[in-house]
Amino acid sequence: MVAARKKHKTTVKRLLSLGADPLAVDKRGWTALHWAAVFGRAECVSTLIPVTPPTPELLLAADGHTPVHLASFYGHETVLKALEGAGWPLYAMDGDGLTPLHWAVKAGRLDVVRYLLDKDAAPSTGAGDDLTPLDLAKRKGKDLAVRWLARRSGAVHGDAADSLNPEVTSSAGVNAAAGDDTLRPEDVWKLLGFREWLIDYFNEKIIEALNFLQQLPIQPHIHSATIRIP
Repeated sequence: MVAARKKHKTTVKRLLSLGADPLAVDKRGWTALHWAAVFGRAECVSTLIPVTPPTPELLLAADGHTPVHLASFYGHETVLKALEGAGWPLYAMDGDGLTPLHWAVKAGRLDVVRYLLDKDAAPSTGAGDDLTPLDLAKRKGKDLAVRWLARRSGAVHGDAADSLNPEVTSSAGVNAAAGDDTLRPEDVWKLLGFREWLIDYFNEKIIEALNFLQQLPIQPHIHSATIRIP
């Protein structure tokens, strides 16, 4: 598991040749393949796939969080393709009734959302509370994902009352809302993750400023200063 996480393909091969069990699970119920999928270690995934088949036991392990779910959440499309080629289902539900498409929508992985939609990965499938990927995209404010999902599903969604656009509740309404597939400027920014990048950038600068201030020597006159209110 550690070798797969650290991208040590040669070590993974050597350990397997020495009898390491690729089906062993940790406290999460994850195998080495799960860890390789989380970190997008495509070479390690390719090494582990032949010895980690999608058995019913592994599909149910870790509360149903399959390597496909994890790769979808973290946006590793190359890993998804390898898992799909090895027979891992793209539409399996976890213990909460969520598919990899739900996970990709939740994490805002638009490339993965589109990839899964191109593979017809059950866009209309609802979770335990009938929450479809389209409902989830609306709830999370993922506008571009909403349009892609609506074009594919075109179905009444169970969570429409709690969505950001509750008026779109019928097949006709969904299709009408999704009729325009043109990328608007705001969609492009979201697609590129500009908003998230900007937030991360300012957070990083704030942390740097705080660290700098903590290194400054304490000035006595600062503590003895009196604030006078006119």
